[in-house]
Amino acid sequence: MIDNAPTVSPGGQSKAPFSSLPFRRLRLRSLIILPFLAQMLAVSGAIGYLSYRNGQRTVETLAKQLTEEISQRIDENLRAYLAPTQQINQLNAILIHQDHLSLEDLTAWEPLLWEQVQTNPDINFIKITNPAGQQRTGEKLENGDLRINVIDANTNYDFHSYTTDDRGNLQSLDVSFPTPDTREGPWYKDAIIAEQSVWSSVFISFLEDTLLVASATPVYDSDSQELLAVINSAIRLNSVGDFLHDLEIGQTGQAFLIERRPGGRGTLLATSTNEIPFRGQGNDRELFPAVESQDAITSAAVQELLNSHPDLQGLSQQSIVSKFKLNGQWHYLQVHSLQNDPALDWLIAVVIPEADFTTQIRINTRNTILLSILALGITTLAGLRIARWLSHPLEQLTQASQAIATGELHQDIQVDPFSAREVYHLAESFETMSTQLQESFATLEQRVADRTQALIHANQSLQAEQAKAEELLLNILPGAIATQLKESPGTIAELFEEVTILFADIVGFTPLSNRMAPLELVEFLNSIFSSFDALADRHGLEKIKTIGDAYMVAAGLPLPRADHARAIADMALDMQAAIAHITDDQGQPCQVRIGINTGIAVAGVIGTRKFIYDLWGDAVNVAARMESHGEPGHIQVTSQTYAHLKDHYELAERGTITIKGKGALKTYWLLGHAGCTPPLIAPLPVTP
Repeated sequence: MIDNAPTVSPGGQSKAPFSSLPFRRLRLRSLIILPFLAQMLAVSGAIGYLSYRNGQRTVETLAKQLTEEISQRIDENLRAYLAPTQQINQLNAILIHQDHLSLEDLTAWEPLLWEQVQTNPDINFIKITNPAGQQRTGEKLENGDLRINVIDANTNYDFHSYTTDDRGNLQSLDVSFPTPDTREGPWYKDAIIAEQSVWSSVFISFLEDTLLVASATPVYDSDSQELLAVINSAIRLNSVGDFLHDLEIGQTGQAFLIERRPGGRGTLLATSTNEIPFRGQGNDRELFPAVESQDAITSAAVQELLNSHPDLQGLSQQSIVSKFKLNGQWHYLQVHSLQNDPALDWLIAVVIPEADFTTQIRINTRNTILLSILALGITTLAGLRIARWLSHPLEQLTQASQAIATGELHQDIQVDPFSAREVYHLAESFETMSTQLQESFATLEQRVADRTQALIHANQSLQAEQAKAEELLLNILPGAIATQLKESPGTIAELFEEVTILFADIVGFTPLSNRMAPLELVEFLNSIFSSFDALADRHGLEKIKTIGDAYMVAAGLPLPRADHARAIADMALDMQAAIAHITDDQGQPCQVRIGINTGIAVAGVIGTRKFIYDLWGDAVNVAARMESHGEPGHIQVTSQTYAHLKDHYELAERGTITIKGKGALKTYWLLGHAGCTPPLIAPLPVTP
């Protein structure tokens, strides 16, 4: 047995026996199998996470593409559906200009209007009104009945509705009631004011349970520009709801139309859920805001839109894609305006639940987890077998070593011939150990001397490595900061009353990175940034960092200097000259966009690991904005920097630009040193 009493080291210090150490209960088998299991769990987790993230990005891309495609289909079908009203108005306007039918007595229009409403299944009515207030209307009810409505002197300008025979001839008076002057109607006035075709707001049919929208077209004399008549055609919208209902929108998605009205929240016109777009009965029917829809998805989608665009104002022709949660489930919403001429103030909305896209992703995730568990089980069983095969001969060797430690130097060890080669050689070494121990004592002193010499060499190597580390630290941090950090580790921060900061990025880097191989891209960036580093050293500037294709450098810190702005200006001009000699993979000259600002900044080092000397403050943010709002191949500076440079450099006023968080700022272009003719860079036109 091994004595568990403390042992004494050559230096006189006692050492605890191995059996008292915390890891004494861990067996070799555990030490072999646990790392394999940990690696397997880490790899499985990483694969599962990456699979999930890739699936999410795929879902967002598919959702955007699908909603845009469906919105486009709805837009195209709506324009095709509404087109007959415009076509009928244009046809009747041509007949008026060609004097085919009289406008003094509108009786001759009755057969034509009757024929037009009969041959267009979705048209509700077509009416013509002359400036004298006479009106003829061809109307088709939802049940197929055809009527001719008359307003003229013979009816005392009351509304008369007549039934017709199968040829359009008037039969019997069906409905008669007094009516206001038809020329006072908004559709009549709006068309005259606009002097072109206009659409009415959507309204509920007086005789049918359907919504209507009408197109009014004024007709003028070609010579005198005198108003001849106003043609008005209305079309039902119930077929639009049927079209949306039959449209395949993912698995459970839906679409709906809303009409923007001044001061309103958007009126529901039609929906794929077959919800009736008005409330009430008879004369009490009324439209309602889409946000009050009985369908939860429709209501939630409109509310999400109202949250970002109150009163639905500010929506342009561009599509708006957003994401909202309802009952714990995410939904994708795409909205865009109907592309119609003349314009209809309608919005097309498409909503698709995220679950329509994630079903297969959930299946794949479940399969990945099951496969990971299976692989973990197989790895565990295989690891146990391998660990046992490796550890059994080592256990025999352990017993032999314990015997040698007690003084039994001669040991006969039997090792399985199928053991690992290293284990077999170890057994041979144990067999000869007893004879070698005596010789080892004789050469012990020499070995100690050799070891001492080796330690001396190791110490020298350590000092050399320490010198390399010092050099590396100076490449990372300014010398003064590095010295301060070594003397008193911790947070370093200092306020500089006036520094000048430069931001630059490579123009067109994103398409360039898509074309180039990763190694080529890194080498390309290295060639550019190395030349920038050399320029920073030449001008005595402090390089702060690079972020992707962006380069940041500052002057006036960590040691203040009076010419900080001029040093940065010289750096910027030299950067333009340097990159002009560098071409991309297509042989095109490269360009940089540079922004410069002067002001107060805080600089220092924070954290406890991976130190970096960095800057903070409004001056840094404005410098970054100067770069991002600049132009390729140009250097944009603020008024603060301009005040330092105006007497020594050629500058051109750019004008006032709007910066997020700062408002309007007056900026300038840095063109070159004063007296350069022509300037190094031609100034851009002033941007309003």
